[in-house]
Amino acid sequence: MDEEITKIEENAEDLEKKKALEEKQSTQLKWVIGITFAIIIIIVLTVWVKGEASKFDYGGMHFQEELFGGKIPIYTTQITGYNTKGLPINFKLILRNNPKKLGVPVVENISFKQSGNVYVSINESSGFGDCANASISLLSLGQFFGNLGVKASGGVNPFNDSIKKNQTFVDCSSHPSNTVLLLTNGNETKIERAKSNSNCYVLTFKNCETMQVVERFEVAILAQSGGSSV
Repeated sequence: MDEEITKIEENAEDLEKKKALEEKQSTQLKWVIGITFAIIIIIVLTVWVKGEASKFDYGGMHFQEELFGGKIPIYTTQITGYNTKGLPINFKLILRNNPKKLGVPVVENISFKQSGNVYVSINESSGFGDCANASISLLSLGQFFGNLGVKASGGVNPFNDSIKKNQTFVDCSSHPSNTVLLLTNGNETKIERAKSNSNCYVLTFKNCETMQVVERFEVAILAQSGGSSV
């Protein structure tokens, strides 16, 4: 009898220990699940906050900061609407500079003549070709006009340089029926309308800020066409 009682007591003790162990394991599992869930929430919130922090509005456009190749910061926005000919456009504008921080003075009411080419003329004597971003700036401008459905042609000024390089001479007076952009070096990076021709714009850059002045011009056109000021 004593042995049976002892055995019953041992079984009861084992059951209590097993129950206590199961309760402990259940508590530990709940903690693990809770901590894991909290970590997932934190990660999701961190990614969301970081993503939202990289977005901003400027000039009536929604920009997002991205990393090109995982290293180079770029700023992008999707452009939809209509070009100067009334045809639909849809393209992704990519900038190397934060449009909010460019700080380049720009003339208001930039417009293009609907007929004829847009001419982009380089002041060769100003040292434009010596700038590291010179070619990329022209490529960006060419792609921009192409996306807008605007045909752009190149040119050179002053006249003597156009002769030397056997290229088309273009300045504010040479093509009065066309929109003309002049890229030249100066003491300040800015965008002005030429006094001699209201359809000629002078994009002046200092310290080889060619990309900054070109991107500022692109953003200004898009913002103004959408009824916003920048």
